[in-house]
Amino acid sequence: MTTMSMSPLRPGEVLAEEYLTRGGSLSTSLQVDSVVLAQYNEGRTLSPVSGVFINYRAKDEPYGAAAIYQDLAGRFGAEQVFRDSVSLKPADQYPDTIRDTLRRSDVVLAVIGPEWLTLQDGNGTRLIDREEDWVRTEIADAFELAIPVLPVLL
Repeated sequence: MTTMSMSPLRPGEVLAEEYLTRGGSLSTSLQVDSVVLAQYNEGRTLSPVSGVFINYRAKDEPYGAAAIYQDLAGRFGAEQVFRDSVSLKPADQYPDTIRDTLRRSDVVLAVIGPEWLTLQDGNGTRLIDREEDWVRTEIADAFELAIPVLPVLL
């Protein structure tokens, strides 16, 4: 595993302390400093249930989103972090639960891998250009609700 040399964190920054390893085992890799989240969110503490909403493309670096979830759930508790594939329960109504959780979130982490912008559907249309793209919808809803969106580049 390669360790990155990092400068001190400043408000509004989300930095990776180590690169995510591919193949083999998944290491503890991406860490988001709780102080940064609190400062970026105007000093408020995270609200109960869904303080951090993780937005990601399942086909673009899903291990990055998983590592971020693991780290944040370890720091804040799983009830404070929402990642759809882990947080949704079998009886949850997918679209409604996603929207409700997003509305109650304090911050959205938009996990952006190398193919985030270029992934296409079967017709050759970029996913981000489709009105029904969930990643696009979640980010647009967060902006509309004035929920801070922090890009996390992988």
